[in-house]
Amino acid sequence: MAIKEDFLDELLNNYNSPEDLLGTNGIMKEREKRLLNKVLSSELNHHLGYYFFNSTLSTALNVTVAFG
Repeated sequence: MAIKEDFLDELLNNYNSPEDLLGTNGIMKEREKRLLNKVLSSELNHHLGYYFFNSTLSTALNVTVAFG
């Protein structure tokens, strides 16, 4: 899948140092967390047959998926 130049430009808009890209709170770490969260959420939705994180059960259990 090709990544559009405009998307890369937007990601690097506030880039000042390598830490902004590769650091603990950098773009790459944030991208990794969000992509994994999205993939695992999709897998769970497919397995359960409905969107778990919008369900009453997930609200009652206060369930969140977090990586870090």
